[in-house]
Amino acid sequence: MKPADRIVFFDLETGGLDPLRHPIIQIAALAVDGAFREIDSLEMKLQFDHAKAEPEALAANIYDAGTWMTEAIPPGRAMSLLSSFFRTYATMEKTSPRGKTYTVARLAGHNVERFDCPFLVSWYKTAGEFCPAACFEPLDTVSLARWASFIAPMQPKDHKLGSLCEWLGIEHIEAHDALADVRATVQVAKALSKRFWLGWRTATELSPDVQEVARV
Repeated sequence: MKPADRIVFFDLETGGLDPLRHPIIQIAALAVDGAFREIDSLEMKLQFDHAKAEPEALAANIYDAGTWMTEAIPPGRAMSLLSSFFRTYATMEKTSPRGKTYTVARLAGHNVERFDCPFLVSWYKTAGEFCPAACFEPLDTVSLARWASFIAPMQPKDHKLGSLCEWLGIEHIEAHDALADVRATVQVAKALSKRFWLGWRTATELSPDVQEVARV
């Protein structure tokens, strides 16, 4: 497996829908190789200002006051751990305006382009820190699912993660727990990619890793 094939799937649970006002309360990240095999994972619950969170948002997540009291860590510590995780799996080469080459993590997730990435960007920007991940060009399973459902003989009822799992026969327990959602998203990406690969090419044209995905 080439290191460049590594992807970091991630998910955020938040205290609302506005990245400029509402806090991040849980983060999960999962590094996978080109065959969608899990390499490493990270899950963190964050301490946050309850006055800035919407009660409805907390109720929709798996937030539990007792669990957060014992397990949540300061946001600064969480950012440091997440940045380290991104750097460990940074395989996407970029060039700065001054011509300096550097690498960032290739991000993926479900609805991350519209929701999770704006929260991530705002979080790092507010802290005055550099995010070592490609926040502005993520691989989003929502986009992949829209294409797949457009050409499929049967469509899912919508493109929410739970609906796609049901459509694809993927077990998804503990919805709105960040790590459970990330693992479900990886399986959705794998299932959808398999359908596209088999539709586009014959098995002999696929790379060994893609052939492995296609056989499952």
